[in-house]
Amino acid sequence: MLGLSQEQLAYLLGISRQQLSMSESEASRALPLRGLQRLMDLWQALPPVPADAPAPWVANDDPTTPPLPVPAPGSLRPTERAKLRLRWKEIRVERNALRDQLDRAQVRLGQARVRQLLLPPLLAALPSADAPSVRAMVLLELLREAARTLETKAAQPALLTLRLAVLAFEAGEIQRLLAAAETEA
Repeated sequence: MLGLSQEQLAYLLGISRQQLSMSESEASRALPLRGLQRLMDLWQALPPVPADAPAPWVANDDPTTPPLPVPAPGSLRPTERAKLRLRWKEIRVERNALRDQLDRAQVRLGQARVRQLLLPPLLAALPSADAPSVRAMVLLELLREAARTLETKAAQPALLTLRLAVLAFEAGEIQRLLAAAETEA
């Protein structure tokens, strides 16, 4: 919720993380009354989400690249074919790691966008007596952190997507070379 971790949300609600976790996992458990009241107050302070707003948590890990012509391969020796097969396996491992990094980066950026959108109204909704409080300072720090994340990590998904496209191209070229070598042999 709000791009916050369970620990951060529990702090804002004034309950323990365990109470929040139990309320999510067990249908018979409920939030303590003060936590539920605080959640309702925060929920009512949120602005409506625009219908055309993109979902920041949707990952796009399937980059496509147009096929490029491959030069006619020469005859590959068995050791060269073995090296190409090994590289193709390495690419699969690297691709999985990059996809995980891309997913994490998109989640972090999505959380930062959600925080920038939803935390200012929550900060404004705090009672004036709470304005200099620790909760207000936590919200302000979360807003600053979101701004830093968006400023420093905004290009990361594009760079990771580019790297995935390069790996996909390299894997495709290796497959073509191996296929051509097999038909020649």
